[in-house]
Amino acid sequence: MNRLLTAGAIVMFLCLLVLSCATMSDVLAGRNDGTANVYLVKADIAWELAITTLRLEGSKTIEEHKESRFIFAKIPATSAGGGCLVGVWVDPVSEDNTKITVVTKRKDPTSIFTVLTETGFHRRFAHLVEVMKLPD
Repeated sequence: MNRLLTAGAIVMFLCLLVLSCATMSDVLAGRNDGTANVYLVKADIAWELAITTLRLEGSKTIEEHKESRFIFAKIPATSAGGGCLVGVWVDPVSEDNTKITVVTKRKDPTSIFTVLTETGFHRRFAHLVEVMKLPD
């Protein structure tokens, strides 16, 4: 009887884990809760810098949705942390200013660490913006 209860508890736990894993829908739904900053950079350049940031952070899968000004990426787990899903919105504020909104969701909600946070994305992105402004 104890074995049956233990097996049942394990199956329920695994089902909860599978059902609670983040999806692209979760990322999209989190846009209003994401971290946003405005950068002194044109939107087309900001788009390329966002893609570069995601690649530098280890993303192997990047989906570009230019018509929606949205980028979706999957970053795999590493020894440093669990994998995550990332959504980046690139919204022009003016000709030379662009608002970047980032949402990250852990693929596995039981992971203590994640490979990329919203703050980490903005830190790397801001660095790329500054490097781009350096004189030749």
